[in-house]
Amino acid sequence: MEYDSGRENATRETQTILTRQPLTDVRMLLIEDEIDIADLVLFILKEAGADVVWTMRAVQALERFNSMLFFRFRSESDRN
Repeated sequence: MEYDSGRENATRETQTILTRQPLTDVRMLLIEDEIDIADLVLFILKEAGADVVWTMRAVQALERFNSMLFFRFRSESDRN
């Protein structure tokens, strides 16, 4: 039950944030090994419009980060 009320509170807070500044053009890498915490943070960020990639370990995070940079570089060079 606490988890559900936390999600409801997060939704209210997210709606407040969205009225100030949406995260629609933001891409984030979330590194969190606690699944419940990661789930809540992912929910909040995605509700705010962010594109979020989640991993539990630092090694995976570095791999994902490097692939995100490659994807960004590749996408920008494809436009030119």
